[in-house]
Amino acid sequence: MLYRPKPPVIEAFQFNEDWEDKPNEWPEWLEKVYETSKLVAIYDSERVAACYGDKIIFFGDYLVYDYENYYVVQENLFIKKYEAA
Repeated sequence: MLYRPKPPVIEAFQFNEDWEDKPNEWPEWLEKVYETSKLVAIYDSERVAACYGDKIIFFGDYLVYDYENYYVVQENLFIKKYEAA
């Protein structure tokens, strides 16, 4: 028999220029990542929004949470791979 995986359900947050100024719009999981210092805002940058671990998050990129792990995904790849549930 052949099997294929079920489509994963994820949560994601897109970083824009004022992401840090609007914490009331953050999902709960993003607040937890930020509070544990795993997500660090970068100031004085025209392109970089933050760092997650050793990954650089550029403006427009997404931080994806699949209920187990976090991933940084570029905007163009996110649009190709994911759709609203």
